[in-house]
Amino acid sequence: MNEMTEREAMRRDALQEVLNISMGQAANNLAQLIDTRVHLSIPRLHWVHSKHPEKLNETLAVIDAGALMRQSFRGDLRGEVIVSFDEQSRHHLLAECLGYRASPSLAECHELTLEITNILAGACLKGLAEQLEIEIHFGPPSILSAHSSVTDYLSRQPLPWTDALFMEIRFTVESISMGTDLLICMPGEYTNRIFALIDELLGDV
Repeated sequence: MNEMTEREAMRRDALQEVLNISMGQAANNLAQLIDTRVHLSIPRLHWVHSKHPEKLNETLAVIDAGALMRQSFRGDLRGEVIVSFDEQSRHHLLAECLGYRASPSLAECHELTLEITNILAGACLKGLAEQLEIEIHFGPPSILSAHSSVTDYLSRQPLPWTDALFMEIRFTVESISMGTDLLICMPGEYTNRIFALIDELLGDV
C-alpha cells in the first residue's frame, strides 16, 4: 500500500470515529428524553458523483421508504442532513415523553417527527463541530415528503453539486420498532475542508 493510500485510509477511519462519537451523543440525547435505549449502527461513508446517479441509487437503496425530513447547515462546513423514518416506525409512541398528548393529532405527529429530526441532526452536527473545533449553524427542520424513499426523492431533484460525501448512520429504538436513517450530505468543496480538519487531528501520524 503506498503512502497516499495509507493516508486516505487513516483519514477515513478518523472521520468515521469522529462521526461515531457525534452520533453517539445524538443517540444519548434522544435516549435521555425518552428514557429508553437507542441503538446506532457503525457510520458509513459514501462518495457520490452526480454524473453517476446509479452509484447514488446503489448507495442509498438499503434505506426503506418513509417520511423524509431535511435540515440544512452552514458555517465552516456546509450541507444538509436528510432523516428518513421507516414507514413502520411507531415514533408517535414517544409523544408523551416529548411533551405531546398520548394520542397526537396528525399535525402533532408532524411536529413530533420534526422535533426528533432536530434532536438527532442537531446533536450530530454539534458533536462534529465540537470535535473539529469549528462553527456550524443549522436551520429548522422541514418535511420533504410524507412518504418516499431517499433515492426516489433525490432522483426528482436537480443535484446542485458535482460530487459529494454522504455520511450515513441508522438509529433504532427496539421497544417501539422505530427505525431512522440519518444522512449528512456534504458537497465536494466542503469535503476537502473536512478532510483538512481531519488532517489537523491526525497531525504527523
